[in-house]
Amino acid sequence: MKKFSITIANYNNAQYLSKAIESVLNQTYPHWELVIVDDKSTDNSIEVIQPYLINKSIHLIKHSKNMGAGSANKTAIEYCNGEIIGRLDADDVLAPEALEVMMQLHRTNPQASLIYSTYYSCDEKLSPQVEKESLSKPIPKNKSAIHGIYITHFSTFKKKLYQKTKTFSSN
Repeated sequence: MKKFSITIANYNNAQYLSKAIESVLNQTYPHWELVIVDDKSTDNSIEVIQPYLINKSIHLIKHSKNMGAGSANKTAIEYCNGEIIGRLDADDVLAPEALEVMMQLHRTNPQASLIYSTYYSCDEKLSPQVEKESLSKPIPKNKSAIHGIYITHFSTFKKKLYQKTKTFSSN
């Protein structure tokens, strides 16, 4: 079975972290790891994460100084062991079948390097409220999806193809 790696780049999101982590723990797809990079939070994020580390599939990497979201995402992906990687924002949650659906989509679409999910607007408790229209739109010639908001979260990609890119920028 293929392993699925989920990353969370965190900075001062203590109020949401438990829900994000619990949404990973509640996945129907069992072969996952969660890599959390804390980017030198000044809130109680570490205290929120700590009890979850009893689960050997959850890993915490702490930056010694705040280096920004790009750097935190890059660090998280470097630690991933899964064939498929999914970026989960610290203030987002996953539907219980998210990993299972994404893994199936990657299996049936081997040519796809990036697959992303439906996007829901949530309230302050991360409860889904409204399904939003896709942010998908044609990507202009000579541009990539990185140059604008063309994809939504939960975005997933094949690690072997990510490694062929310039990877996340620290900026």
